[in-house]
Amino acid sequence: MAVKPSRLTAKQLKAISLLAEGLSYSAIATELGVGLRTVERWATRPDVRQAVSETQLKLASALSEDIFNKCKTGLIKGLPKAIRRTIESLDHPDARIQIRAAEQIARWSGFYQPNKPTIEQSGDSEQNFKGYLAYLETNGNGNQHHPVR
Repeated sequence: MAVKPSRLTAKQLKAISLLAEGLSYSAIATELGVGLRTVERWATRPDVRQAVSETQLKLASALSEDIFNKCKTGLIKGLPKAIRRTIESLDHPDARIQIRAAEQIARWSGFYQPNKPTIEQSGDSEQNFKGYLAYLETNGNGNQHHPVR
């Protein structure tokens, strides 16, 4: 139930905003130029309490959206670097790092199936790697997959 702004004064509306932000009664009283008891009385009114709750929800929603957008922007900025480093890892001298890079690219591409053959920790690493790449090229089901080059 939204509060009708016409029933509240400009100072009360400002007090609602400040209460929703978490300011103390005394800080609100000082900022608005009213007595502490006045702010306390306003804060106990059901319509003011309802408006404070609604304002807090709006603030939380806006904050959540802002945080989401900042995270999304950070991901977008960092993604090319992560992709580039992963692709560079395919040429790493250590076959285990090459394998992990290939697995990550396969995950990103949607071809990685963790229950399918995995790379063994012992034996011929280069042969295991070539076998795993062959497996990935068949999309794990025998159907040849030709990645865009």
